[in-house]
Amino acid sequence: MTLKAPTGVRRIGLMGGSFDPVHQAHVALATEALRHLGLTEVRWIPVGQPWQKARQLAAPQHRLAMVALAIAHEPRFVLDPIEVNRPGPSYTVDTVQALQKQAADPTADPATEWFLIIGQDQYANLPTWHGW
Repeated sequence: MTLKAPTGVRRIGLMGGSFDPVHQAHVALATEALRHLGLTEVRWIPVGQPWQKARQLAAPQHRLAMVALAIAHEPRFVLDPIEVNRPGPSYTVDTVQALQKQAADPTADPATEWFLIIGQDQYANLPTWHGW
């Protein structure tokens, strides 16, 4: 079943991750979310400073470039550097709050529904997330 967005409502999926590297499973998950949830767009949000990763990630500009290449084929995929641009640890709750604040701006479209897109690995770890 595919959901349809009500008229005038933007349905935005949020796809965060280290994307080190971005791979076809990420693209497939985002594509299925677009289709099945009737999303207007999927925002790809590479992590800035990961607090749950023990290993060193590729530099943010390289991960941004990898994602840009991986999503270039789909105009409803949008690269959002919000976490890379924000200092301190990247917590999803902070990102969601910042995006909701932007959407509540009187100059922004007020009708926005947000959808968090996560893989099975993060679903299993959800209780460990900051502010979950």
